[in-house]
Amino acid sequence: MRQAAYSDVTCGAFGQAPCNPNWAGVWNWCDRGLAPSGGSCQNAPDSAPAEQRRWRPDVTSFTESPSARALGLQRRLGRSQPFNHVAWLGAHNTYNTAQESLGSGLAGWQHSFSITDMLRMGVRSIDMDVHADATSRIQVCHSASRPCPIGSRPLAYALREVRDWLVSNPNELIFINVQREWDDSRTQEVALTFYNELTEEFLSRQELNQLRGNSNLFPSVDRIRAFGRQVLVLGGNIPMPGSGWPQGEALSVDWQSSWPWWTDNGQASIKNFWMSYEERQACEWKVFDSGSGWYGSYQPLPAHPTDNRFYSFVGDSSQEPVFWSTSPEHVRRAQECNVGVVLDPIGQSGFGPYRDFQELMKASLWSWDDGQPDNFNDEDCAELRSNGRWNDARCDQQKRFACRKLDSPLDWQLSATAGTWSQNTGRCPSGYVFSAPRNGAQNAALTRVLVASGQTTAWLAYNDRLVEGDWRGLVEFWHYAPPNRANALKLEEPGDTHSGMWNDNYLVVPEADAYHWKWSWAGPIQGMRCTLVNEPGDTAGTYSPWDDNYLCVPNNSPVYFTWSYQGPVAGRTCVRFSEADSAWEDNYLCYRDF
Repeated sequence: MRQAAYSDVTCGAFGQAPCNPNWAGVWNWCDRGLAPSGGSCQNAPDSAPAEQRRWRPDVTSFTESPSARALGLQRRLGRSQPFNHVAWLGAHNTYNTAQESLGSGLAGWQHSFSITDMLRMGVRSIDMDVHADATSRIQVCHSASRPCPIGSRPLAYALREVRDWLVSNPNELIFINVQREWDDSRTQEVALTFYNELTEEFLSRQELNQLRGNSNLFPSVDRIRAFGRQVLVLGGNIPMPGSGWPQGEALSVDWQSSWPWWTDNGQASIKNFWMSYEERQACEWKVFDSGSGWYGSYQPLPAHPTDNRFYSFVGDSSQEPVFWSTSPEHVRRAQECNVGVVLDPIGQSGFGPYRDFQELMKASLWSWDDGQPDNFNDEDCAELRSNGRWNDARCDQQKRFACRKLDSPLDWQLSATAGTWSQNTGRCPSGYVFSAPRNGAQNAALTRVLVASGQTTAWLAYNDRLVEGDWRGLVEFWHYAPPNRANALKLEEPGDTHSGMWNDNYLVVPEADAYHWKWSWAGPIQGMRCTLVNEPGDTAGTYSPWDDNYLCVPNNSPVYFTWSYQGPVAGRTCVRFSEADSAWEDNYLCYRDF
């Protein structure tokens, strides 16, 4: 528990009393997008122009649409992956909105939506350009000068808006990219502002390292959320405010390629959300390299830069980066390359072309097809179509199965034989598991396999048979530590002395803690429904150490596990415990999740 912080946002924020209108930095008594109503600051009234409201009705309509629901399911798919292996949508200069222009008189605003509405749409990476000279208030603005123009928004209010949204969305994680535009003498004040407004939410530099441990991968969103954090602040070289923090601790994670933990095995960077080496090789794009200039033709994305050069997509013109002219087609292609896109502008802006936000959001869908999933005719199992999009289908149809190699996310095959969705056990080739893509590059790789096979559809390991609308993957057995352990249950039997085989085995379900399970090697867990997991043929001297090992779920769980050491159980989904021991050749955990 971090020490409670003090915030100087005591008026003008959502739900607070209005401020004195002469108080520096507050426009019209309340913060941006708000207005006095009933003694507190609330969303600007219906009579106000849409650009002056924090919660716009057209965004509300979109968030209730099938497309927004599909995008929410898609983001959930990526939550189990290392967070920099997922193409999160961003917005450039997120704070630079029509509201900001009205408050400060700045021209050239970039978005007609508030930070709140951009987060509601699905943006998860936001920008903050933080300004302050020696004496001015610490503010966010789009200006080449210090301080910001009179009337610009205080940083504390922008961060409070972010925190208000996070409180209402406790399962979400966002990235805040900070551009440092303040005098060095103000650094501690900037740090204190971030700390005051995001005390419990931000993940510090040492905490990120703690979550990584000895892994060469960054943690997943699920793992960060299980740790209790919701924000990763990137850039700005922001230290912890005041004294008393461990040596080397910092509030922000900075863009320094010299730090050995910064790159993901030399293949991925937080800054640009680079994909793995395999994903990069499978994708071609025109690339801008600030070290050598524009490339004029499509080619594989370059290797991860060791000198921290910045790569960006180029747009329709060889002279203009997508950074300024994002189109739906560019967003779609970026998703297939698994590279995050920084949208700019979103909606009407004061300096650039109009971009319909719904078109941009829909273009970021690489998974579900238009209007899907719709549960038409009781459809509870996901299939991939040859157009690369997903559909929910009846589970009793006959299809081949999508199989992924455990340690290679772009290596996919289809099963040699077809079956109903429930007949998935043992269908995949050795070393492969029945699975579903978790990002756009994986989906593109599987689609290429499907098209080459001549099949029109294939089953995906994704279903909502347990609870309608609650889509989830299948249980997997890993005989080594998986890359993201927030969604993994360690299977350990200290009494099994077979060369330490049973100290690094895990059960994984892609949706974190979807089954609320626990493991015990000392008998059933009181108050839970437990299934004995044993192998009588595996002995240590004169006894079997597996006589008291149990997999337990809550008593009210709708999931029922069955254990077999004599092959899979007919009519159930089964996962094989494939340890390198002859006694474990026919051991299966089976379950009915519907």
